[in-house]
Amino acid sequence: TPYKKNTKLREEKSGIIIIRFKYLFTSLCDGAMLTNLKRNRLLWLEVPFFFLFYIINVIKIIKREKIECIHAHWIIPQGFIAVFVKKVFYKNLKIVVTSHGADIFSLRGWLAKKIKRYILENIDYLTMVSSASKNEIDGLGVRRCPRYQVIPMGVDTQAFCPERRSEDLKKRCGINGTFLLFVGRLDEKKGLRYLIESMPEVVRAYPRAKLVIIGGGPEENNLKIYSQKMRLLDENIIFLGPIKNNDLPPFYATSDIFISPNVVAANKDSDGLPVVIIEALLSKTCVIASDLPALSDIILNNKTGLTVNVKDPKIFSSAIVNLIQNGEKRKILAESGYELAKKNFSLHSVSSRYNSIYNALI
Repeated sequence: TPYKKNTKLREEKSGIIIIRFKYLFTSLCDGAMLTNLKRNRLLWLEVPFFFLFYIINVIKIIKREKIECIHAHWIIPQGFIAVFVKKVFYKNLKIVVTSHGADIFSLRGWLAKKIKRYILENIDYLTMVSSASKNEIDGLGVRRCPRYQVIPMGVDTQAFCPERRSEDLKKRCGINGTFLLFVGRLDEKKGLRYLIESMPEVVRAYPRAKLVIIGGGPEENNLKIYSQKMRLLDENIIFLGPIKNNDLPPFYATSDIFISPNVVAANKDSDGLPVVIIEALLSKTCVIASDLPALSDIILNNKTGLTVNVKDPKIFSSAIVNLIQNGEKRKILAESGYELAKKNFSLHSVSSRYNSIYNALI
């Protein structure tokens, strides 16, 4: 994986060896690569070095560790790098690629489509995190489609669970009313602006309601300014910045409603299936999500949560207010979402499916 500031070049976590490589100024991957390239065109100068050093390090690791299979996350660029290394250096290498959504929903030009088709025609197995990604891939016109299936990312049910609820957390955040929660990168496709836009109506009905926002990103300052203009910052909306994943479970378990207002960005970028939704459901927290097709695998409207057109502030705020009012409905939705997530999205369930893929290939 690419090196980022304040990280180690090599470390081990939970038995997994993580190797990070440097390339030129190493700022291209300090955040989301596509977003960085869009904001700063000079970063395109780093792209050739990124690919060169990525390929060199992959070859070194394959040789040193006698790797038989590469599991590349994202079709572009990692899938491309894996296929290149196989074609040029290691003909017998097996390749599994996981598409997380942005690599499919964005990069829609004819050249990008051609590259994606080439990659998919030269790998051994493809997984996608949502059914919507599968439909998008079907439209690429791949001639020799690899075996594939929809497998979401798994979540640790021991860490993310209802038992992590903490009343002390509410005190620390100054919450004495309804606790609304957002977790995610603060960029356009997360749709947080639409949630903030809906908050005045929510606060009008419930003045003590508070939205806690966890995460950082390119839109952070703009969102804070927007919240301040609406006179909601600090009193009804607080930004906590990025928080380590290990410290997130109490926030999910303690919140009353988790809100995921994902949208399709102007550049067509969109999420597959955000892991934060699964983490919230496993914490037995009621979820409101946007009505994007990619989320329909897990949020079944009025069954495992609520889906809503987040771009309509009246509809969005009304959905939040109605859930705040109806505690019994929140409880029923949270229970159903919890059962679905525990059955289909636990680490055990997901890892066993990937083990079957690896064993079939090697």
